[in-house]
Amino acid sequence: MRRFRFVLAFATLSFLVGCGRDCLGLAQRYAAELPKALSCDPAVPVTQCGVARPVVSYVQEGQNLSLEGLGSCMHSMNPAHTATLDKVLADFYDNGCKLLPLPVCTDVVDRCYVNGQGIATCYP
Repeated sequence: MRRFRFVLAFATLSFLVGCGRDCLGLAQRYAAELPKALSCDPAVPVTQCGVARPVVSYVQEGQNLSLEGLGSCMHSMNPAHTATLDKVLADFYDNGCKLLPLPVCTDVVDRCYVNGQGIATCYP
């Protein structure tokens, strides 16, 4: 079992640090920009969540969430607010970083809604 955990940890690390590059740091920058890219106004009748970008993947350990990287699933985003996010994503790919394969992805929906915390956001 220990060997399996080591191999899994090494495989994850190789996704995050492609050839010595700081993929995890770029994923953290991406995650910091995400709330802006997800913001929308449900009162506006025009399409606001019409582009798709990779999700941020976290690992839950007890009550703690740790950023794992960027995942292969897509989430709808507001194209009016993705300029900085797209720059970070371009740096991520340019540095040889890879998306983490995720087992199940939902369909991307172009919809703005108010979530349970009362925040207007693009629907997953």
